[in-house]
Amino acid sequence: MLEKEKICKRKGAGRIMNSPNNATQDGIPAKKLAIDNPSIILIKNQGKKEHGWSGTPFWWPVLVTPKNTKPTVYAIEYMK
Repeated sequence: MLEKEKICKRKGAGRIMNSPNNATQDGIPAKKLAIDNPSIILIKNQGKKEHGWSGTPFWWPVLVTPKNTKPTVYAIEYMK
């Protein structure tokens, strides 16, 4: 589990963040584990108002998909 103090809600050009992790640093241990099974990173954010959040701490889950996942296409219309 990681704890990040200064994750701002918005980054560059005012866009809302879609990922709290840095794939070259935070994601490395999870990617090493996610070979045949998924892995999850739980990042605790303090949720400070000065960083654009509501002032309440929260956990931000990041799912890492397995490396050995076979490509699959799901088509609801086909299944009918």
